[in-house]
Amino acid sequence: MPRISVVVPTLNEEAYIERCLMSLSSQDFPHEIIVVDGGSADKTVELAESYADKIFVVSERGIAYARIFGAKNANSALIYTTDADCYAPDCSLLHRFYEEFTSLKKSHRAVALSGITKFPKLRGKILEHWYYIYGRFISPVQFGVISLNGQNTLFERDALLRCVSGRRLPLFMDDNFFSIHLKKFGSIIFSRSPKLANFGSERRVKSLIFALKSLYRYSIAAFQLKKYGTVFIEQINAR
Repeated sequence: MPRISVVVPTLNEEAYIERCLMSLSSQDFPHEIIVVDGGSADKTVELAESYADKIFVVSERGIAYARIFGAKNANSALIYTTDADCYAPDCSLLHRFYEEFTSLKKSHRAVALSGITKFPKLRGKILEHWYYIYGRFISPVQFGVISLNGQNTLFERDALLRCVSGRRLPLFMDDNFFSIHLKKFGSIIFSRSPKLANFGSERRVKSLIFALKSLYRYSIAAFQLKKYGTVFIEQINAR
C-alpha cells in the first residue's frame, strides 16, 4: 500500500513529463503515481505510460479539477501534487516530506505542507523568491491564509476532498482556492527548507511580455476569487 499518492495534472507536456515522472518513480518511499491528463494532442500520455501507475484522460478543464480527480482515485491518505514541468532533486524528496508532515501534524495539526520550487537559471531566481514571498506573506493579507505552492505540496487527502465538497472548482489560482478552504480543517505550512525543495522549468518567465500578461491575469483572477469564491478563466481570457 502506498503511503503517498502523487498526482500530476498534464496537458500537452511531452517536453517535460518524462523528466518529471522519472524523478518521481525513483523515489525511495512507498508511493503511486497518478497522471490526470486533460486531453493532450501530443505524446504526453504515451510517455507517461512507462512510469505512471494510473493514467486518466478527462474532459473537464483545469488543474484544480485534475488534482481533485487524482485525489479521489488515490489509494493513500496523503496526496503529493506537482506540475508536469517540475521534478524531484533526488530519490528522497517524498520521504522527507512524509517525515516533516508527520511531525507537523502532531505539533501544529497540519493538513498541508508546501516546499519551495527552485529554478536553475538566474532569471528563474526572481520567480522562486516571488512564489515564497507571495504565498507566505502577501496571501495572508490578501486572502487571510498562507497560499500553498501546488507545484510542491503534500495534502491530507480527507481534508482536501472535504474542503472542496459542493464547491465550484476554479480554472485558475487553485493554490489560493485550496488554501482558503483548507484552513478550516487545520494548519497550512509553507517551508523554505532546502530539504523540501523541488525544481521547475522557467517557461513561466520565458519573456517580459509573458510575465506581464500573467501578472495582469492574476490581478483579475484575485478579484474574482475574493468576490465570487472561484475564478472564471473565460472572463480573464476575454480581457
